[in-house]
Amino acid sequence: MKYIANTLKYISKNFFYIFLFSLIPGFLLSLSNDCGNTKAIIDCFFNGELFAIKDNGIGFYGLFKMLSIFNTSRLLFSSLSMVAIALFGSLLFALIEKHMRFGRRSLGGVFSRLNDNIISTVFITIIFFALYELWALITSGLLYGIIMMLPNEVTTLNNVLVYTLFCVALIVMSALLCYIYSLFFIWLPCLHITGFGYYEGLVYSNQLTSNKKKSIFSSIFFPAVIGIILTLVGSYFLSTVLNGFVFIMVMGIFYALLFLFFIVLMYVCYFDVSQTERCDLKKYYNKD
Repeated sequence: MKYIANTLKYISKNFFYIFLFSLIPGFLLSLSNDCGNTKAIIDCFFNGELFAIKDNGIGFYGLFKMLSIFNTSRLLFSSLSMVAIALFGSLLFALIEKHMRFGRRSLGGVFSRLNDNIISTVFITIIFFALYELWALITSGLLYGIIMMLPNEVTTLNNVLVYTLFCVALIVMSALLCYIYSLFFIWLPCLHITGFGYYEGLVYSNQLTSNKKKSIFSSIFFPAVIGIILTLVGSYFLSTVLNGFVFIMVMGIFYALLFLFFIVLMYVCYFDVSQTERCDLKKYYNKD
């Protein structure tokens, strides 16, 4: 929990300095969300009708669209969100690195760092997206399989069983994805700060995190679970009470905060496990 607390502390102290760089990725992620499909599935969940997913046209593809960032109905926004995450992520990495390493909080030299950061950031972004989409595919199949393998006769016992298995499977699969991410979570900061190649950076990041894997995993897992819950619940309730534009704005800000949290978390974890002094914590450094 130390990493979560330190990440939130950094964001609160430097919010207006870094938040604007996360807005465009956040809004594009919001636009890539198929709210109608998500609302239909959550309707089934809250109404005790998970069995209806296999009968009302939602099926496996509907579950996949709910979990996946990429889907055919919002493919343009999904693709643009990946580009925006790589581009603005590179800028945020440069800003945060400069602040934490040298104690200087300014935009000077940040854009020139794009040439150094962008290729590695794009590479890691593609890996993160690819792993997530594979996870969404497997998880959707598992959830649909749980619904399909139970008898059509709707009884209290069947409902309890399907809901229990459905929730447990979603939590376990989320934990698995977060565990996989935790194995190379600080790979990108290692590439940016040390200048190592991809393989050397990966080996070095694993060496640094060998004794901190549980802490890094929990720092990823708990915010991710909260993010998933708020995304699903927000897509359900907010889409019914807010008009389309306001809903996109609200969810865009939420996604921007989530994106910003994990960007900062990477550097908080890196500086801790590498035992590198954080100059942004020293009051006597010039912050301008």
